[in-house]
Amino acid sequence: MAGAQTPRAAEQTAASRPNIILFMVDDLGWQDTQVPFADAPTPFNQRYRTPNELRLATDGMTFTNYYAAAPVCSPTRVTLITGQSPAKTRVTNWTQHEGEDTSAPYPILLPPDWNINGVSPMPAGNMSHAFTGPLLPGILREAGYRTIHVGKAHWGAVGTTAADPMTLGFDVNIGGTAAGQPGSYLSEKHYSSGQGDGQFRDVPGLNKYWDTGTFLTEALTLEANTALDAAVAMKKPFFLHFAHFAVHTPIEADARFLQKYLDAGLPPVEARYASLIEGVDKSIGDVLANVERHGLTNNTFVIFMSDNGGLAAHTRAAPVHVQNAPLRSGKGSGYEGGIRVPFIVKWPGHVARGAVNHTPTITDDIFPTLLDIAGIEPFSALRSGRYKLLFFYSDRRYELYDLQTDLGEATDLIKTRPADAARLSAMMRKSLQDSGAQMPVDPKTKQPVELPALLK
Repeated sequence: MAGAQTPRAAEQTAASRPNIILFMVDDLGWQDTQVPFADAPTPFNQRYRTPNELRLATDGMTFTNYYAAAPVCSPTRVTLITGQSPAKTRVTNWTQHEGEDTSAPYPILLPPDWNINGVSPMPAGNMSHAFTGPLLPGILREAGYRTIHVGKAHWGAVGTTAADPMTLGFDVNIGGTAAGQPGSYLSEKHYSSGQGDGQFRDVPGLNKYWDTGTFLTEALTLEANTALDAAVAMKKPFFLHFAHFAVHTPIEADARFLQKYLDAGLPPVEARYASLIEGVDKSIGDVLANVERHGLTNNTFVIFMSDNGGLAAHTRAAPVHVQNAPLRSGKGSGYEGGIRVPFIVKWPGHVARGAVNHTPTITDDIFPTLLDIAGIEPFSALRSGRYKLLFFYSDRRYELYDLQTDLGEATDLIKTRPADAARLSAMMRKSLQDSGAQMPVDPKTKQPVELPALLK
């Protein structure tokens, strides 16, 4: 019995599949861009300079009611690669060290028995809810994609297998660890927080940029484009998961963009924050320019998003809790400021240019969308003797093959061998029930699809 995903080989070869670029910005608020997600531009939209995000919106579709799966980072990131909500994965807070519960003390309630180690298959103590299901990068790699992670990972705690993105299905990992923030953005600090407990936040693998004045965002962008070039040279479609550390703390200035915001009269910390935002925008422009240079723009699906709402409770200029107004509060909160975030998609010829979509959407929707774009179907398969039964969840369809006479699975017997089909469907359904197998989620209802039906 197997539950997995498979490419629709008859419909798409690996070479013809679209490239996928997902820009995940850390802690970017709903208005932390020039792109308006409200009915009209807000004062915050007018504060920042993000011409490449504006171009992305002009060339693609803006979603005004997009929600992160959670108001903090790890749950949203885990939802992205599992297709499951935080309630399903039980990653309901941000992860840090193996076995460490990061829940803040609360006088009335105790935290639930949540998956404190993220997606890692290494539970600690009595925390036994590690999510070990199929993951997006691995599925795409099996379908022929070159899978590239750049920047913040934060899927598994320090000391667990999933602290390394390459254990999750990525062919390339640039800078990704268990850390939820960088030690520093500055090359003169070697992207490190220095000696002490915070050293696990140091960004690895960027030694050649030390002491060169190369801001972390720029260093990651240069490496991302090198990895993209390599994928193109290999003649493979690529999945580039570019997860910026910015605009997470420490709020350090990207000197390339700082002065204009100081000249505009912003408090120093807000000017530094704005420089982080503009640095990310330049990075997006540089990557998309490289895609265009390779002649791949029309065959590349692009997503721009944030993992949760903008920081508002601390570190920003006083007063706090107003940095996302008119949305209430910010990161860590269930109010709109904590969970409503920017979201733009672009795919020439498939997504209408300059469109605005007001449909409420959420991180859970991305996993099935990307599988569909890549031509990959979730399925379950069962073999009994000479017969093999397949069930495809996308259209609730069975196929039956006799492997003794038809090893190439060319002749579907689902209609001509009804008794065998019924017998195997009962076996499949019971196996799925007995194992507690998780079902794919219907993006329209947000509910798991039903178990395979019993054939008669």
